[in-house]
Amino acid sequence: WCPQFKPRGEERVRNCTQISSDVREKIVNLVAEQLLAKRRMLTESQDFGGVLEISELAKIIPSDTLKQLKKECGGLQTLLKNHHYIFRVQCGKVEFRIPSEKVKSESSVWKRKPCWFYHNHPNSCPLSDEKCSFIHDSSI
Repeated sequence: WCPQFKPRGEERVRNCTQISSDVREKIVNLVAEQLLAKRRMLTESQDFGGVLEISELAKIIPSDTLKQLKKECGGLQTLLKNHHYIFRVQCGKVEFRIPSEKVKSESSVWKRKPCWFYHNHPNSCPLSDEKCSFIHDSSI
């Protein structure tokens, strides 16, 4: 080995997993609230909100929170993409990901997390508990 060798210091994780859950939850709820403010009825009883530019959302989020996001991870877009089970981020725009039936396979992860739509969306999850790949349990 080379006697002058010095290993590089550990790189910080920059994928929004180190941000406090309170901050993450606050931003997710704020984005959801803004999307729901723009109505988009997919069925007679299911409103899946509008589509917003990430730049529009960035103006609504407090600047200190945005700075913290940028410091800890890639920013707002990274945080929203990490919540891909709630949001769809494409071409700088954000919308709710519409829950769809998944075919349960042997190797798939099934019902490990609570269903965000069931617990948070005003119209609940459009899928029944049997068809949704997330947990529909009101005790959570």
